[in-house]
Amino acid sequence: MSVKLKAVESTDPQAEESVGAASQGDAPAALSEELPPLRIHPTSFDARIAGVEPCSVVRELSKHHANIAAYEIRQAERRGEVRTFEESERIQRESWERQWEKKPEDLDDYIEFVKSKAMRFINWGDIGKVWNASPPEAIELWRAIRPEARDEFISGHYGARCFEVMDWQHDVYRRAQILAIRDGLIEEWRPRGASEFILIDQMTQCYVMQLEWTEKAMIRLQGEPREESWEYQQWKERRRVEERVNQWGPGSWYIPYQEEAEAVEQAFRMADLFMKCFQRAARQLASIRLVRAKTARARRRKRVKTIQGVRVA
Repeated sequence: MSVKLKAVESTDPQAEESVGAASQGDAPAALSEELPPLRIHPTSFDARIAGVEPCSVVRELSKHHANIAAYEIRQAERRGEVRTFEESERIQRESWERQWEKKPEDLDDYIEFVKSKAMRFINWGDIGKVWNASPPEAIELWRAIRPEARDEFISGHYGARCFEVMDWQHDVYRRAQILAIRDGLIEEWRPRGASEFILIDQMTQCYVMQLEWTEKAMIRLQGEPREESWEYQQWKERRRVEERVNQWGPGSWYIPYQEEAEAVEQAFRMADLFMKCFQRAARQLASIRLVRAKTARARRRKRVKTIQGVRVA
């Protein structure tokens, strides 16, 4: 992206009078000559000074467009269209320019369409199109997204989503159970400020992980492990001998499987680890409360001394 900055000729009559006075040597001449356009990078310090980067949105847009340009270069290399560095630079420049030239046909309708989408599915490409048509509207759209993200953090859904990395884990009751634990901790601790909410989320996550690993430990302790059949072991051994040259890299031993006793021990060790993480987060939260209480007590004492001094005087 290139931004053109120029000095506009002044139409102020006082400036014209100063120019006339300057011709007689009475005052310095006012600048009225149009400067040549300056080409600056949108993520540079000059762009920030010039006011081209409000809320750092343009920096993220530039990163998004650069990733698209890099992807197009890789695809062109696979097709054999890039043989020199100049061709790569040309493809990158053309891709960059195409991204900055994309504009919606109807800006208002497009903004309404973007707002109708789920917040987590709005990408920088959507904001980039709005930016190309009207930067202030893009900034307003970005500012409208941020409160939604804040509400999701405060409600606990942002922290609970980390347990749903697989599609089958996206379960309503599972999410409700995680939030029930968090709500109980909030009811007890009554957090104040983002740092205490973060510690509450850590305590919730640690307790959930402790339950997960406790369940795995009981399954590994009480349940029967699945073992490979004798036929599959023989087939795997034949394949290992036949394809050892091409299948395996250099080395003189195979990575051993985890034994049953080791698997059970690992599960109990992980459950104990997350229990300690829960306790550490609780201690941190209690320490923050203690520091705040001491600070408030010191302020009250100082205020009492000040009031007593005023009464004595």
